[in-house]
Amino acid sequence: MQHLRRAAGWASNALVAIGLGVLAVRAGAQGNEQGNQAPAGPAHAALSPATGLSLLDVLQASLAKNPQLKIATYTVAAQSGVVRTAKGQFDWTLAANGSQQHAYTPLTPVLASEYGVPGGSGVDSIVANTSTVSASAAKEFRNGISVSPSLEATRSTDNVLTQDGINESHVGLAVTLPVLRNRGRSVVDAQETSARQVLEATRMDLSQLVSDTLATAASRYWNFVAADATLAVYKASEARGSDLLNGTETLVKADRLPANDLNQVRANLADRIASRTAAEQSLLQARQQLVLVMGLGPDQILSLPAPAQDIPDATAPYDASRLAGYLQLANTKRADVLAARLRRDANRTLENAAVNQLKPQLDVSSSVGYTGLREGTNVLDYPRSVGNSPKGADVTVGITYSQSPANNAARGRLETAMATTRQSDVTLSETARTAATAVVVAYEGVRSTTMQLQRAHEAVRYYQAALDGEKEKYRLGLNSLVDVLTVEDRLTTGVLAEVNARLAYALALVTLRQSTGTIVQAGQDVQQVDPLLFSSLP
Repeated sequence: MQHLRRAAGWASNALVAIGLGVLAVRAGAQGNEQGNQAPAGPAHAALSPATGLSLLDVLQASLAKNPQLKIATYTVAAQSGVVRTAKGQFDWTLAANGSQQHAYTPLTPVLASEYGVPGGSGVDSIVANTSTVSASAAKEFRNGISVSPSLEATRSTDNVLTQDGINESHVGLAVTLPVLRNRGRSVVDAQETSARQVLEATRMDLSQLVSDTLATAASRYWNFVAADATLAVYKASEARGSDLLNGTETLVKADRLPANDLNQVRANLADRIASRTAAEQSLLQARQQLVLVMGLGPDQILSLPAPAQDIPDATAPYDASRLAGYLQLANTKRADVLAARLRRDANRTLENAAVNQLKPQLDVSSSVGYTGLREGTNVLDYPRSVGNSPKGADVTVGITYSQSPANNAARGRLETAMATTRQSDVTLSETARTAATAVVVAYEGVRSTTMQLQRAHEAVRYYQAALDGEKEKYRLGLNSLVDVLTVEDRLTTGVLAEVNARLAYALALVTLRQSTGTIVQAGQDVQQVDPLLFSSLP
């Protein structure tokens, strides 16, 4: 900001010397050197960065108060929940059960005799008590294999056959091995893998939004700085015009200048006032845009501090050989390109899993276990049956086959998955192509604005020399006041063109940073914002 204000002050100093000095010379006051000398200080005092609004202030506020960033953060959290849900497919499932049964079985005399019930004992029914406790677990591994360990213990007592109690337990392990469908990690955990890839894509979306937000904030800040500098130039121009009018009126009253000169000076001042008024409105609009991106209220528009820093000037020469590197950056660093690539990969993951579902379901299942037995009604006899009197392993092996002849459900899912993958391929291609073209345009923009800025610097320097020449000619009586005012206005226009050229260069830097994905690191939380990124080439 100091440079642009110095430019305004420099133009003011030189032109005030012309506006007042040449009139004094025409009046025969060649000995009065004050009319030809610039004022001691600039037209506007330089701002202290401690009291002004810096780019860092704007960038931090834009991230802290942007509602779209909050929404994107919640989107990431929601997708994280989707990943957790898909992960639940491979959790252990635990189950436990307990029951107590009390049953009566009537006995006829014949049945009582067969069971060995003494006649006349009064036993006319079997009263049985059965206690059962079971526990099991089940888990599917990511390679498709499922296991299910189980334990069951039963105690049976009655008043006829098992008065001493029988405690029976069974320990087993069942394993299911898929042979065709649902076999292999790439198929079984496809939903979880795809969800994780989409989660990374949503994080890339957040990074891209952060990058866009910072780029917008930086662009609006530079527009704010340029609008403030433009207003300073117009204010200085108006002040010079006002001083020139006062001096001309004095000389006309003293009959040292023709009265017609007042019309030219007044018209010139009116034009400058109109330009200053338009510049004030442009600054107000720049303030509004800055307040919006910072998340501030409308009451902050007029009270927003003045800018505390300058628009960057061109420092590095244009190097066409760097374009290839920038194109590579866009392909590997831009968050939107990376997000499109991740979504394409997520859809391919689901497509591969859908292809597997066309296969028949062929599973080999096996179970192994043993049975323990122990007599007694003691509390400890119940758990001791688990390891008591096992005679050998119980082994079961089986094969399960199933297949739908038409298999329309699986075919339909595959068609959907293939179409979705093709869509994501096109999206990725277009995103990458758009990013590449943006890099080319942005880098050419840097080249073009660098040349514009160089020519703007030269124009101001030459206009200043031309104004010095017109001043000398006016002192010698070789031209008119109109000639001096014309060159002065051209110098003012040149200073404004220089401000606009610097703004264009600064905006081109922001665009190049944004197009190459070098504002923030994709996929990572932004802890600190470096404002120097927006004043240098990537």
